[in-house]
Amino acid sequence: MGFFDKIKSAVNVVTGGAAEVNVSFGEVKFGEPINLHVRALAKSDLKIEKLYLKLRGVEEITVDDVDYQDRDGDGDKERTHETVRKQHETFEMEQVISGAQELEDGQEYEWTTELQLPEHLQSPYRGRYCTHSYEVFVGLDAFGNDPDTGWINIPF
Repeated sequence: MGFFDKIKSAVNVVTGGAAEVNVSFGEVKFGEPINLHVRALAKSDLKIEKLYLKLRGVEEITVDDVDYQDRDGDGDKERTHETVRKQHETFEMEQVISGAQELEDGQEYEWTTELQLPEHLQSPYRGRYCTHSYEVFVGLDAFGNDPDTGWINIPF
């Protein structure tokens, strides 16, 4: 391994850039198993402990807060406005898709898995001020920063 290869390898450990990870969904219907297709393109040789999937339920609310106050004591009411956003995780779980393996530089790898949401979960919704959705995060458990998809909304 040359000097620049060592630098590239060190950068990939820190940034998670040793592989590009993507996920796509089969037909999605709440309450039924979801087929997920995971693809990873190795950008350098990479030893992983596992390929994992995280699932979370997220409730978000956005409301406008308008206040009228006499801030300076002169009797004039001044209007202030702010948008308040809050987020709460309603559910989380992790499942292993595949065990330990070595990925070779330049090779593309594919996995398929089925995700079954527990029956007790709140169904997704979008209201005027509040939403409830589910997101997945797929990652390669490797030394340093795990290459991953980031959080991706499940398109119910």
